[in-house]
Amino acid sequence: MFDFIDPDPGQALLKIVLTVAVVVLGIMLWLKLSQRVRRHGGRPMATIVTGIGIAALLVALIPELIPFDIGLIVLIVALLVIYRPDEVVKATGGPRMEWRALREGRQLQQLVAKRGNPALARLNPEIRDRFKALGTLETPSTAEYVGLLRETLFADPAAPGIDEQLARLAEADAALVTVLGGQPMSGRGRAARESERGPTDAG
Repeated sequence: MFDFIDPDPGQALLKIVLTVAVVVLGIMLWLKLSQRVRRHGGRPMATIVTGIGIAALLVALIPELIPFDIGLIVLIVALLVIYRPDEVVKATGGPRMEWRALREGRQLQQLVAKRGNPALARLNPEIRDRFKALGTLETPSTAEYVGLLRETLFADPAAPGIDEQLARLAEADAALVTVLGGQPMSGRGRAARESERGPTDAG
């Protein structure tokens, strides 16, 4: 019944230690990658798929557990899941609305800031169209952020009360970052992430 246990106590203990080490490593890797998936806007299903990918990787690395050709396929799929969290997010329903709202809001703030004048920025067709489309990103969890973005995006910097509104926008921005588990990532590299950071990223 227990013939799978090595009769050599030393070997049996070694196998137990290695098994525990692999399980601990798998859990640590899952926690780390789950955070990355959330920062890419991943939904709960994306986190589950990531866990399955890690388990598949560990299985593929155990000698003689599965046939070589099947193990190779499993290994490739597992590595794809681990190293391309953005693709996992796409395959599991796309980014969460919080991620999309935060990313769009920061990009719009950056586009307006580059033009130096809110009144001139309002005339830009791209900015105007994206501003009108903000309603598609409004949900109970993003309503405050989207509403404050609408109120402040083209506001005169010298307008009364604008500083308080911008402070509230920064708080709403930070709240969405907390929901995502960290600053949102786009999956296109550090340079792209830096370029997408809006005014509320400072500090």
